[in-house]
Amino acid sequence: MEKDFKCDKHTLLSQMKYFEKFQPVNSSGSTALEDLDISVHCDIQIFEWLMKYLQHPQMQTKSLEVANVISILISAEYLQMPRLVESCIEFVKSNLGEVLKLPIDTNCIAPNILKKLASMIRVEELDELKDRKDKLLSKLYMKKLELLLEDETHSLLRCVYCNKLFTNAQKSWRVCSKANIFIDFHGSVIAEHVSDRLWDVNKFIHYLRQQCSLSWKEIYYKIWAHLVTLHCGECDQDFVGSEIGHCVYHAQKPRFGGSNYGTYQCCGAPAIRFDTALRNDGCTAKNHRLAGSWKSAENEHLFNELLKRHNIVAEPFISEYQYAEKYKVLEAQTLNGRLSQQNGKAVDSLPLSKIKDSPPLVVLIRRYVANVGESNYCASEDEDEDEVVEAKESAGCQKKGRKDRGSEAIFSPQKMKSWRIDALRGDDRAQMQNIIRKLKKFRGDAPAPIRRSNIAANNATKSTLGNKALPPKPVVRKQSKYSH
Repeated sequence: MEKDFKCDKHTLLSQMKYFEKFQPVNSSGSTALEDLDISVHCDIQIFEWLMKYLQHPQMQTKSLEVANVISILISAEYLQMPRLVESCIEFVKSNLGEVLKLPIDTNCIAPNILKKLASMIRVEELDELKDRKDKLLSKLYMKKLELLLEDETHSLLRCVYCNKLFTNAQKSWRVCSKANIFIDFHGSVIAEHVSDRLWDVNKFIHYLRQQCSLSWKEIYYKIWAHLVTLHCGECDQDFVGSEIGHCVYHAQKPRFGGSNYGTYQCCGAPAIRFDTALRNDGCTAKNHRLAGSWKSAENEHLFNELLKRHNIVAEPFISEYQYAEKYKVLEAQTLNGRLSQQNGKAVDSLPLSKIKDSPPLVVLIRRYVANVGESNYCASEDEDEDEVVEAKESAGCQKKGRKDRGSEAIFSPQKMKSWRIDALRGDDRAQMQNIIRKLKKFRGDAPAPIRRSNIAANNATKSTLGNKALPPKPVVRKQSKYSH
């Protein structure tokens, strides 16, 4: 079916930037004024609506309907009509629930349109939407996560010691339980997280989506919870949203028995009477609570959102003793690349929300590092060529015949750091030996050292010139009381 439309050329080129490239140009470089004949292959009804929009933009915008808004939005974006695109996005935002009920294909919507739509919709509104066939909801959560991580302050890093995620702002107050404790110049005890320079949060998110079968909604809230920082009035400690249930304490008091060292009766953990630990420790945990100046309207809203999505965002509290008993086997299986069986299906192929006692995020990070960490060290484009060669030689990583990725990595960032320190020490030792050789050479040409006899002769010369030399001090020897 064909239909001819007539429109003023200036109006067409000013509203639809797509046709500017079809405008003829004279030999002098100026645009020609002849009429244009353009053939367009699209839905006639949609193009007719667009031509009416060129004549009466405001009036035609009010005629947008749920049935045709997606087609008009896609056509307006293709024809480069930014004002109409904004109007369509506003209409879709206001009627998103009705739009999702239509039998439409949302795969044709450009990513930049989805990103604009996601930026205009609050997360609470997405939670209330019902998208049975998941036409658009997962894509909006994915764009929400993309917008969340575009902020430089939300850049998530991984600790090489404990595998926890943290931001640069959280690094100043979060304590790493496995880091080496040292004292700074101000006398403060410090045990900070050490970031992994090869960590890529985008690859980890892709791993959670593809390998762990997490939905974009779950991934968004798990990442978002790691970016929320609040203060607990019960334990007087800062905490991140993913550790909302980590207000730790011991159910029973410790028993010392007359010494500085004792044990807690509830769990058998060692106790120190004068403990200098950086953070509170315990075998039992409860939810944090807000208090004081932190109990503002904004913080209460964040805290309530965390409680509302506790089953998604909260990582289960596991003390060191419970971890050794409950997750030792599970962690060993994930690190060795073996699959645990549950109801005849592999755990890796099931969504984590459907797995009973699913491992916390820190275990997933360890499994991710064990699976792809070796390839990152061996094929990092950002590293210097010498460092890549050194890493390949040290790890023994080859393109063919790599060792089993299930086994623990041959080297870790800590080992690489120690190797580089040893290399620097070797360079320092070689430079020191070179300096010693040069000093010995210079000493061979130096004048003879001044002896004590020369000093005495100088003193005698000074006395002859009238300078009185100081008399030597008398030596007093103590006699033994037993001498006669």
